[in-house]
Formats: sequence, structure tokens, C-alpha cells
Amino acid sequence: MKINCFENMVQLDFVKSLAIIFSFAFFLFSFKSNDCIAQFKSQNKIYKTFEEAFKNPLEVKHLRVTYSQLKSVPPEIASLKNLEILELNNNFIKALCPEIGQLKKLKKLNLFKNKLQILPKEIGLLESLEILTISSNDLIILPPEIGKLYKLKRLSVKFNLLDSIPNSICDLSSLKYLDLSFNQLRQLPEDIGQLEQLEFFYLGDNILLTIPKSIGNLYHIKQLYIGRNELKNFPNEICNLTSLKELDVAFSGVLLRLPNINVLRNLEYLYVNGTIILPNFVTIPRLTVVQL
Repeated sequence: MKINCFENMVQLDFVKSLAIIFSFAFFLFSFKSNDCIAQFKSQNKIYKTFEEAFKNPLEVKHLRVTYSQLKSVPPEIASLKNLEILELNNNFIKALCPEIGQLKKLKKLNLFKNKLQILPKEIGLLESLEILTISSNDLIILPPEIGKLYKLKRLSVKFNLLDSIPNSICDLSSLKYLDLSFNQLRQLPEDIGQLEQLEFFYLGDNILLTIPKSIGNLYHIKQLYIGRNELKNFPNEICNLTSLKELDVAFSGVLLRLPNINVLRNLEYLYVNGTIILPNFVTIPRLTVVQL
């Protein structure tokens, strides 16, 4: 009987020990989980004002100051050394401070719908930048330093006042998306074909007279929009764009004859109007010709 009682006491102590161990383990797990959650929230926090961001500058990775009637960017922005995303769209910014170039980790910069007329040359110092949106501003020129953004994948400059773009833009070897539509462009750099990674190219609603022959080197291009321009002819090199799926040439000139696009076997949509002369026979499978 005493032996049984002793065994029961041992078993009871063992169970209590296990309970204590599990409770302690659960405490540690909960503590670590809460710590991880707090750290995750901190890393993914979106700061909404400069004042808030400047209190803990090294913790800021995402700053969004939009629809705030902002007229300038404070030079103290240079203190945000770890900033990766900067959204300043829908404001009244007329100029960027040179200190913007000190944001070495910045990957995305959105300046859509401001009052910018020029960009500082320091924009070329943003060595990590992958996405740059400067559409719907009053830009009349782009600095040649923009060609130093070697990691840039997406560039939108539509709805500005540009009549030319710098030759250095051809050095953006990582660029996949380029929107230059709704400007006043008269010509493109002759070496535009160096953008060999380009997949989406929008040139509509300008006053272009010619398209460089080097465009035939854009072998990865999927969408090419050159409608609503004043072209005198289409370069035959367009036929080299065998990855092309959408081609817009509507209202791109008067009585323009398309080259033999039948070689573009992946073409799915062709946008034209009554002044564009098509080849006598179009035999591309799955092609839809849209008359505008």
C-alpha cells in the first residue's frame, strides 16, 4: 500500500514537472512570437509624415506623404538611410532637393502628379532604384544622369512637356517598361535599340516623325504603341520584333504602309485607322485587327 502511494506521488511529481516545462516553453514561444510580430510590424510600417519619420530615421523603410499639398521635400530626408519606398504623388512639389540622391537603398520613387519641371542631377545617384514614376508633371527636360540608374526596371514619364530625351536613357540596361506617351517628342535617340530587355514601350500621342531602325533590336518587346504621331514611314525593322503581341499604329501618320507584319506570328492585337495601309494578305493566327 505504501509502495503504491509512493509510486502515485512520483507520477504526480512527474506530471507537475512536465506541466511546468510545457508552461515555460509556451511562455518562451509566446514571448518570441510577440517579439517577431512586433519586429515584423516595425519593418513593414508605412510612415505618413516627415515629422514621424524623422523621429526614428533608421527604422523607416516606407514613407508615404500623398495628397498633402506638399510643395517641397525637406533636405533632412537624407537621414532616412534605409528608405526603400518613397511615395510623394499627388502634391505640388516643384523641385527635389539634391539630398534625394543620398537614399542609396531606395527602390521605388513615386512622384506622380506634382509640379516638377526638372529633376536634380543627383537622381542618378539612386543606385538601387527599380521603379521611377514621374508622370503627370511639367517636366521639360530629363537630366542625362538618369542613365546611371542601371537597376531601373520601370520608368513612366507620360503626360509631361518633353520634346526630347537624353541619349543616356539608352544605358538603362535593366529597363522592361518605358512610357513616354503624351509628351511633345519629335525624335528618339538612335541607340534606343540598346534597351534589349524592354517588354513594354509606349510612344503614343507625341509628334514623332521617325522611328530609329535600331528599334528592331528590341527582341523581347511585347507591346509597342506608336499611334497618334506624325510618322513619315515605318521602319522595316519592326518585322524583327517576333515577341510582339500588341502593336498600335493608329493615327501615326497619313497613308502609311505597314511592312510585311506576317512574320510577327505572336501578334494578337493590331490597332489601326483608315489611313494605315495593311499588307494585301494578313495571315497571322489569332490576330485581331481593331479599326479606330
